[in-house]
Amino acid sequence: MTGYRIALRRSPLRWWYLPLVALAVAMAVLPGAWQDSWPRASAAMSAAAWPLMVAGCGLVAHRAAAAVRRGADAPVAARPGSAAELAALAADATWLAAAHLTAVAVISGAALAARLPGAPWPEYPLFGLAGVVLAAAIGHVLGRLLPTRYTPVLATVGGYLLFFVMLAEQSPLTATIGYQGVDQRLSATHLVWRLALVALAVTAVVLLTGVRNDPRPAGRRPLRALPLAAPAAAAALLLGLLVMPSGAGAGFHTARTATDAVCDTAGDGEVCVWPEHAHRLPAAVDMSGRLATAGEGVVPAGVAHREVGLPRAGAAGQGFSLDHGRADLARTMASDSVVAALPLCERWGPQEWAVQDALTLWLELRALDTDRPPKRGGFSSGEVVDRTDEVLRVLALPHAEQTVRARAWKAELAAAPC
Repeated sequence: MTGYRIALRRSPLRWWYLPLVALAVAMAVLPGAWQDSWPRASAAMSAAAWPLMVAGCGLVAHRAAAAVRRGADAPVAARPGSAAELAALAADATWLAAAHLTAVAVISGAALAARLPGAPWPEYPLFGLAGVVLAAAIGHVLGRLLPTRYTPVLATVGGYLLFFVMLAEQSPLTATIGYQGVDQRLSATHLVWRLALVALAVTAVVLLTGVRNDPRPAGRRPLRALPLAAPAAAAALLLGLLVMPSGAGAGFHTARTATDAVCDTAGDGEVCVWPEHAHRLPAAVDMSGRLATAGEGVVPAGVAHREVGLPRAGAAGQGFSLDHGRADLARTMASDSVVAALPLCERWGPQEWAVQDALTLWLELRALDTDRPPKRGGFSSGEVVDRTDEVLRVLALPHAEQTVRARAWKAELAAAPC
């Protein structure tokens, strides 16, 4: 522990702690999605590690390269073999991890103060920590093997290319789930691959750089210091980066199966939620009643609403969500009500999808008793035709006239070929 404490006090990363915290917090909060719900705030905690992974590569490489050029780690290097390398790496990783955990604490405090809906996903901070340690190990290896003044720049650019260009497509190093819900959880694939890569990178530190600080004669060095061990460690790390699953089929999240549901009646219909959301069932029942009143004469009475992920028997649509607040609950439940009135058709074009979106938005805003459209994010049909302004004009009309216009939208959809 003495070598670790010395390295911790001497690590130049301690001077970068506050700037790194500011960078991590900015990366997490500036996009604004964290304000929607706890699941999205948790994803932002993972995103806070991304700039630390890139900056960490460069900063640790700078420290390791400078130590080689100037012999600045002599007090630590006096320890046997790779112990000095591990102490220096652990110190650098500690400062990076401290910056990440501070950013996590800031985001968590903001989420608690904002009383965000949903529940935290603790997996995301763990992913961030694993990524930060991996970046520190890669930077350490680069700095030891290429102890030049340009190594920090090369390591920073290389870290950016590795984490955000080469492996950006749903990589285990940077992937998050954009719309988290109770029906899904992050697969162990995420954490297993990160931890495996971290283990390979730390092994590379031991095998590739331990020989530099081993004072024993070559014939008395352990097997791990043999010349073939160094290329083997580098090859294993490179192979791990290349063969890890990525893309849409990587299975980074897995669907949960419900063995039971908690249900209650809502007028002539029924509302069911996951057992862990039983305390939120009254809010779902209230919203179902609001939608039934708002859509009277347009959507059918007695709609069966199921939370997303529950068996869909007797219910329409994809299910409503309780994880992202009242507005999202209204949006997803309104979508199911519209589908109950007019089932979706794969042959619809942009105009038909726009009408379906307009009818859903009208029902949602009328149930919420507001004429301010919510931030849509990626929850609309995704077509280019936008009839939001038309919906807002309809909402300014008397209720009876609104119903007439909504029925006209419904008739327009019913007349579309399918």
